[in-house]
Amino acid sequence: AMHDGRHLYSYNLSSDTPELYDLHDDDPPNLAALPQHAATREALARSLGAFLESDPRWQCYWSSFRIDHYSALPRPKGDQQLQQH
Repeated sequence: AMHDGRHLYSYNLSSDTPELYDLHDDDPPNLAALPQHAATREALARSLGAFLESDPRWQCYWSSFRIDHYSALPRPKGDQQLQQH
């Protein structure tokens, strides 16, 4: 999970449903599918991806995460697996 002080983004390896919650809401609904929250969801996904990639203890999550979040993550030069065609 990753948060920005206002929103919490959660990635669950065993679920196809992304989760994004407003931490200022007492009973927050999942906002991940709402178009008006796409930028927040993608920014937090990039932050979580950078964290997962930087720590070797999370490599099992990073592999799946970067495939599941292909469109939101930067693709480093030379990464043949994630090159756009």
